[in-house]
Amino acid sequence: ILRASIASQTARLMLNLRMYSKALPFAETALKCSLNTGDSICSIYDRTLIGNIMVRTGNFGEAEKHYIKALNVARNTSTKDTIEALSELGTLQYESHNYQKSYEILSKLHDQAEVNEVNYILAYLAKSCLKLHRGEDAAQYAKEMLQTGSENNLRIAYYILVQPEVRQCLDPDSIDYYFDKYLEITESHYNAHEQQSAIIQASMYDYSLHERMRQQAENKKRTLSIILAVTISALMGAFGMIMYLRYRYQKSKTDLLDVNYRLNLLNKACSIKSSNTHHADDTSQSEDNINDDQEITEYRNELNEYIRSLDQLSKKRYSIPESILCSEVYAKLKNAISQNKTLNDNDPIWDELHELIKKVSPDFDKKIRTISSGRITIEELHTIFLIKAGVRPSDQCKLFGRHASTITFRRTSIGKKIMCGKLNPSLVDTLIQNL
Repeated sequence: ILRASIASQTARLMLNLRMYSKALPFAETALKCSLNTGDSICSIYDRTLIGNIMVRTGNFGEAEKHYIKALNVARNTSTKDTIEALSELGTLQYESHNYQKSYEILSKLHDQAEVNEVNYILAYLAKSCLKLHRGEDAAQYAKEMLQTGSENNLRIAYYILVQPEVRQCLDPDSIDYYFDKYLEITESHYNAHEQQSAIIQASMYDYSLHERMRQQAENKKRTLSIILAVTISALMGAFGMIMYLRYRYQKSKTDLLDVNYRLNLLNKACSIKSSNTHHADDTSQSEDNINDDQEITEYRNELNEYIRSLDQLSKKRYSIPESILCSEVYAKLKNAISQNKTLNDNDPIWDELHELIKKVSPDFDKKIRTISSGRITIEELHTIFLIKAGVRPSDQCKLFGRHASTITFRRTSIGKKIMCGKLNPSLVDTLIQNL
């Protein structure tokens, strides 16, 4: 109810300031509140107010709809409101140039209207008669306005009486009096109008100043909100990045410790096995086997040192030997890669590549067998050959006819079998290339 009163008063204020586009939303809010509260009397006034705003903006069709709705409600509630709604509908017909219809509606009301409303109705009746070229009726309504004693619309009454069509129906002696009164009232009206215009202009300036300050405050608030949101987002992003780097560091550290632990267990197991074998076959073991076991143990210790410094190993660059780069089998591999040719497991090129690797690294096969804890498949063995030859994973995809994720999974599997733990594929490549 309070919102309806505030919105209605604000709409009427905007209407008096001739700010019709500003007044309409407030009037519609007042009508909505009145309908929600079931206040039929206020809904009549609100619909009439909306109709008046529509008339000022020239939207006569919408104004007529609101006047008719207000009239339908008023007929069931109040005679006074019914007369007011009909008078507004009659004046609308006049503004729409339906002078005859306006006259028909208003002519039935002036005897029933209150004193404050009579001159309003009589003024439109007189103007309608003047438009319909009924000078005698226009003069009658104008004189009746003068007899009411109300100062409302006196200028219109004297204006009607000095028109040529009306002067013919008047006493010639009174015409000069009507001219003098019309001139006097007109001057007073325009003097008052200038003062009212000045007040309206000052009010509109104050309103525009208030609107500008409000917009500046809203823009400042919006800017601060954006800055705050960006700052919070940046801090959250930085925090997330720090947590991610910390997690990755801890995970790498854990992986390294796990690999080192597994290597220690492997070394101990091999030492125990070598010791048992040595005691069982002490009399029959040849000098060559002893040398082989010592070589294996030394290599395991050497590999252990590699793993203990994985950060250094991961940074160690592998240079492909010239004997591989200049070989015939390497040229065949390059040719197959350029032609996107897929090699099957029985292709002779694998045997040729194996023989080449054994020439470059004579102990490569023995070292692979020594450190592998599980059976290496033929596909994984071919992958090991390509890694040793320096073939990139993207080129391996072409040679095997497999997706990149398959090659990555295969390299990870090789790492598990070699080191009994999960290693980064790039680290697996480094280990194989440095064997």
